[in-house]
Amino acid sequence: MTQRRSMRSLAAAALAGAALALALSAAGPVASASADNWNIRTDWLRFPAPVNYTNCKIRYIKLNGRYDWIVYYQWTTDPYGHPSKTRTLQLHGRYRWLDCLHSYAPPGIIMYYMHRSWLRNERTGGEVLVKQEVDELGYGHGSGRYEWGSRLVHRSNP
Repeated sequence: MTQRRSMRSLAAAALAGAALALALSAAGPVASASADNWNIRTDWLRFPAPVNYTNCKIRYIKLNGRYDWIVYYQWTTDPYGHPSKTRTLQLHGRYRWLDCLHSYAPPGIIMYYMHRSWLRNERTGGEVLVKQEVDELGYGHGSGRYEWGSRLVHRSNP
């Protein structure tokens, strides 16, 4: 009977260890200050854009170093030549990273989308914002599936 209890205890410990390993792997990797990071969504967009459309993707991330911040959108069936804006930034601390897509109608123009991406330092409150228009005429495609967001690429050489 003692041998059965030992076997059960050993099996329970092995099962608990496997469950812990599975839980830790499901949490995903922690973003490193020296790694490239993405904040991306894929959505079906139609033109003209619907009134009062808003869709946001939010991440929290610790950064330490110099980064190229690339803000872009692309029609998913055409991954080449997508419109983008790039800025180089020096970032230190914990940041809230937001990418939002809003419907937008400048005077005299049909409704389209405005992509806003910004980083906000959680300690100091400092913010950096990049805006990019998402319209069907500027990219040559109409309604369809679009990928949009931003990427931080760590620069090893300052």
